[in-house]
Amino acid sequence: APIIYYGTEIGVDRTKSTTIPKNIYPNGRNYNNEPLNRFSSILSHLPMPWDVQLADENDNVTLQLVRKLISLRQNPAFQWGTYERIKIDQEDCELIDGFVRKATGFPSFITVLIDIDADCIFNLTSVCPSVTPRLVFPSVENIPVNKTLSSSRISVKFDEDPIYVLVFECT
Repeated sequence: APIIYYGTEIGVDRTKSTTIPKNIYPNGRNYNNEPLNRFSSILSHLPMPWDVQLADENDNVTLQLVRKLISLRQNPAFQWGTYERIKIDQEDCELIDGFVRKATGFPSFITVLIDIDADCIFNLTSVCPSVTPRLVFPSVENIPVNKTLSSSRISVKFDEDPIYVLVFECT
């Protein structure tokens, strides 16, 4: 299960704040005179925005990821299929991990987890000759969800979010 911290499920990003919230902590000071940076504890003391509509409008927030994972869980391969870690053929992917879920008589699913700091290319041909992306988080322009890819050799362009969750259905 994903670990969710204060507000991240709806896209709250306190790490971009550079000013001390003057009306929250007395006299505009930070807690215990700690330096104000993206890890300052004062940023987690701000009021929680309970407006889920913000998350509904943004496809790249954790709430949307959890909703998509719950939806995928309805597939027999995820419910009672076997689990097998796989070695993924890759180029320039420093941290990549993957596993396949299989249930006899049902499509198999490959889950790929990537932590990258540069463009990354990986190949799923050894597991499936053809794949259809069912979940791409955060979204990647060249990997359209629910459209069978012409190749199982997949390129992920590095963006500001270095961690990716991708789920492919073997087709």
